[in-house]
Amino acid sequence: MFLCWLLALNVCLAYAAESIPPFNVQNSELVEISKKLRDADENRALPGQIYISYQAHTTTRNDEDNARRDFFTKVDPSVLRKTSYEQFIALSNNFVREAGISEPRVPVSEEKRETSAFLTTVLQSKPWKILYEFLRKKKHPFAKDPITFRYWMAQLWFVHYSRARGRADTSGFEHVFIGEVMH
Repeated sequence: MFLCWLLALNVCLAYAAESIPPFNVQNSELVEISKKLRDADENRALPGQIYISYQAHTTTRNDEDNARRDFFTKVDPSVLRKTSYEQFIALSNNFVREAGISEPRVPVSEEKRETSAFLTTVLQSKPWKILYEFLRKKKHPFAKDPITFRYWMAQLWFVHYSRARGRADTSGFEHVFIGEVMH
């Protein structure tokens, strides 16, 4: 879940740099808030609960998977039974990794329910409350109030846009957390 907070912070900063009045934040503040978010994460995996296998590197132009083994080599099942993880996993069937292919149409009501439940859980967590307060104190326009903040997180993560062939086939959430393949 820590990556979710960093993604949101980076997306807010990137979006602010492109089309919202200046948003002033120093590198030292980003380091500090990152540490606070990590420390506040009660859902993070503890040492020994997740093992990962870093392998070969690749580039955006390489369409071959250079990793010969699974990235996750061991995951304690109790981690995956936490609400935020269960909700995250439930979202995965809403996406297709191949760019240019429209997303599967799970019932719209199911997709909305899943995204709303996940957003509610994430936004009620301690790290997200800390992130919201940080952005609010910095007068970031996405954090003028909790409703606006939720709206923008939903927009940034779940509204589809086109990356290939003009089809609205991807979202920020999919791009970062599910992964994409372009052919």
